[in-house]
Amino acid sequence: MAPVNHVWVPPQWIALSIILLEIFTVFFPCYEVIQHQTLRQETLDSIAQWQLNKRVVDRGARSMVTGSTTVAGSALTSWSKDSQSSGSGESILTMEALEYVLKRDPEPLQQFSALRDFSGENIAFLRAVAEWKSSLPAGVRDPEKIKDACVQELVRERFNSALRIYTNFISSRDAEFQINLSSQDLRKLEVVFESSARILYGEERQIDPATPFDSFQMTLTKTKSSAASTHGSETGIMQTESINNCSGSISDKALYWGDIPEGFNATIFDDAEGSIKYLVLTNTWPKFVKDRRCSTNSNDTLEAGNGIPAAR
Repeated sequence: MAPVNHVWVPPQWIALSIILLEIFTVFFPCYEVIQHQTLRQETLDSIAQWQLNKRVVDRGARSMVTGSTTVAGSALTSWSKDSQSSGSGESILTMEALEYVLKRDPEPLQQFSALRDFSGENIAFLRAVAEWKSSLPAGVRDPEKIKDACVQELVRERFNSALRIYTNFISSRDAEFQINLSSQDLRKLEVVFESSARILYGEERQIDPATPFDSFQMTLTKTKSSAASTHGSETGIMQTESINNCSGSISDKALYWGDIPEGFNATIFDDAEGSIKYLVLTNTWPKFVKDRRCSTNSNDTLEAGNGIPAAR
């Protein structure tokens, strides 16, 4: 080490580690942010270009559906080929393409958003709202008939389903993974559902995001440890989990039997759905498309290398 110390003195070894630390903690995150902004801008430009071409030639929807399949990966491949062959400027990074995948095969997109983008609650919310809307009977869809006594039972049933969506994805008190809504959309839904949710689920203490551990009680730990020591560690854990599962199933089966709020109708989730769709379109969807394209190209390269003709 003596010859090296003549050129690189010992204190500089610390400087080298600091340089590497700065690269991984400062420059690499900055690169990720720049890459994300570039991809987002590319998406917005593609949407603007597609909308401009749609005004000139009204054939965007027909060319998007041509040759598509029910599987998301196949749909992306066919859309990509259609856009390359038509030359009309349509892009897969559009709301129509996203809605098509959400309608036909949303499972791959939800898995990608949960495992790679850490935003699985957005896709789960969109799927829940779409399922809720598709289950609405005609009497509930019509705002003039929604107050009729003959459809009140159907309205109450659909309200309880909507209340589940609110507590699972929107409520700041009940949702485990809350979706990101504007204050205006959140307040609109709180006016309709919050009082009913409190009647159904009780006045639970809201956790402060800045100090989430202030509400943590040590008595819960003592109860769990005593159960584990009394019945054995594995038995105690199983009993605790069974109690939690039973309480969760009971709350899921509970129904609201009070008065239906005035603001409840078939379009109650439209603003929130549109906001989350745009959020997915500009953030998760471009990453998903890029990942599927890379996966398709890798499969084509592998098949070509093995002498197997690529599937078309």
